[in-house]
Amino acid sequence: PPQPKEVLRAAGSPTQAHMEHARQVIAETPQSLLDQVREPFGARCVVYALLLDARDKTVREKQVAFLDQQTESGTAEETDKAASLLPNLSSEQKFALVELASPALAHLSSGQYATFRGAVDHLAAADERLDLFEWSLRKVIDHDLGRRFSPKRPPHGSASTHRLLPNCLLILGALARHGQGGVAPEPAFRAGTSALTRKGDARMPSAEECGVAQLDEAVNRLERLTPLDKRALLEACERTITHDGKTTDVEVQILRGVAAGLSCPLPPATS
Repeated sequence: PPQPKEVLRAAGSPTQAHMEHARQVIAETPQSLLDQVREPFGARCVVYALLLDARDKTVREKQVAFLDQQTESGTAEETDKAASLLPNLSSEQKFALVELASPALAHLSSGQYATFRGAVDHLAAADERLDLFEWSLRKVIDHDLGRRFSPKRPPHGSASTHRLLPNCLLILGALARHGQGGVAPEPAFRAGTSALTRKGDARMPSAEECGVAQLDEAVNRLERLTPLDKRALLEACERTITHDGKTTDVEVQILRGVAAGLSCPLPPATS
């Protein structure tokens, strides 16, 4: 499969190798899910299924009850059916499903999209905490569809990584702390910061500073970077991720959310 460096270099313009890898990822995904995401009703159900709580039965029952009461007839049942096929899928396959769902979801009316987006927020908030996957999923949806249904605004700004360095460091700190599988995060963080600053003493954000809410705020500010500075930040992300020679599911989640939030979507699948 394409390596993170190749994937990040191709942000916004996938190569043939990325397309081949995406086809392989899709081929390993249950056919019934692939069929569902190709029409608007099923596509919504699959996205909802990705947000159902797999650990807390009480939260999940509350989510299903919400779908039963607040969405189209049959949504709760179809969502539950889709959810039964998700436990063995990787983050890569789950994001591929969201990307495949985008063309069908683009056919929603403005009102239908507002209802769908509200339901996504409600399901994500049901357990009263936002995890990295839920955050990344919403960023990808907002990039793929939000611009179609909301007022247009420039995708890039004029700020530099130097000017917004604390926000850049928070992204790298989150990747290092969440993605190193228990290994000390400092070396991966230093590897990433080397792409942005020559100062070797940049302070690594604490674990408390690398929460999902702080990550979201940082990405929202970093939307103002120039295209070249966004490329530099993604290069720094790549150095952080590849420092230990492997890419984890958590790193895929953070990377997809960051890239979508920067309006630099990654190719169809990353590994």
